[in-house]
Formats: sequence, structure tokens, C-alpha cells
Amino acid sequence: VIERHTKEYSPFEVYAKALQEFFRAHEMTAGEWERSKSRMYSVLDQYQREGYQSLMKIAGQHGGAFLCDGVGLGKTFIGMMVIERLVLHERKRVVLLVPKAARKPVWESAFRRYLPHIGGGDFSNLAIYNHTDLLRGGDFPVRLERIKEMADAIVIDEAHHFRNPGVAGEKSGRITRYRRMYDIADGKSIFLLTATPVNNRLLDLQHMIELFSRR
Repeated sequence: VIERHTKEYSPFEVYAKALQEFFRAHEMTAGEWERSKSRMYSVLDQYQREGYQSLMKIAGQHGGAFLCDGVGLGKTFIGMMVIERLVLHERKRVVLLVPKAARKPVWESAFRRYLPHIGGGDFSNLAIYNHTDLLRGGDFPVRLERIKEMADAIVIDEAHHFRNPGVAGEKSGRITRYRRMYDIADGKSIFLLTATPVNNRLLDLQHMIELFSRR
């Protein structure tokens, strides 16, 4: 004889279970996440929000995008908004590449103020490197190889530093910083932040586009 026991649920338990099933089937959209979860979105001015939205849309279509606002218009804030969304909402692994001189006073300072749980947290999918780390020795080649294998997206501040594939050293046979980045960037979403996408000639822009167009 098998006894069948039927558990009786209280009204609260029924309600809680219904909510659980509802949210399990409902994936939060990017817009819902921005309004309810993001810490950076409320910090942005309207024109910065529009720039961020365009950046995400273009990158989604083409694998990469440029943010070319002038100096003082908040490229750092928009870049942090992109990173916050990629890391927290999309659960992507992100690498941020910055000039050495801007790392502590600009980026690390901003992360401590607005996104301490990402920039300095113990459980974060964000790694920050200097531009110059691309050509360093020691354990950096191994770390860069890990980025190539594991990162989903790369955000590059002052991206015009990667405008020329033939940076000094090509005659000696050394790999250039651009070539190292081109190798690492394969298959990843690339976000390029710069106030000067064209420094000397239109080829500057073309070379940066090729980091994600692969042409």
C-alpha cells in the first residue's frame, strides 16, 4: 500500500511560487535594467544616454563602435555605462585598455566613486590594463593570451593610439602595439573612445575600424 501525501500550500506560498515562475520566464530587458539596476544611467545627461544607446546599437550590428565626443563631454562616464551593462546585465567579460597616465586619476578614481563593485570588486568580470602592457614582458604575454581566449569585449580609451599598424619597431621585427591589439581583438566587441579619430589622415580611422571589421 502506497500512501500519497498532498502538501497544502498557504496563500502566501502560492503567491510566492507564482511570482517565481513569472520572473523565471521574464528576462529583464536592457531598458528595464538601466532604469531599475544601473548605477551609472542616472548619472548620465540626456545627450550622454543617447550616445551610449547609439554606441550599443552600432556595436551590436557591426562588432564595434566609436565614441568620438570632444574633450570634457563625458566619454569616461559613457564608457563606464557600457562596461556596467556588459559586465552586470549581459554577464560579459570585459577588458579596459587605458593610457597609463589616465588609469589612476581618471578611470580608477571614477570606478571607486560610481562602480566600486566592478572596478575594485573581488568578483568582477572587468580587467584593466595600460596601453603599454601590450608590449611588456614577464607574465604579461601569458595574461594577454588569456584575454584573447576569454574576453568578450574590449573598451579602449584614447583609441587613436591604435591608429597606425606600423608603429616604431617594425623594421626590427618586433610586433607593434597595434598588431598585438589586432590579434587579441579577434572575435570580440570593440568600443573605441577618442576625441580625435583622425589625427593625420583618413587611414587613421580605417586602421581603427579594422580592429573589429577584420579587413
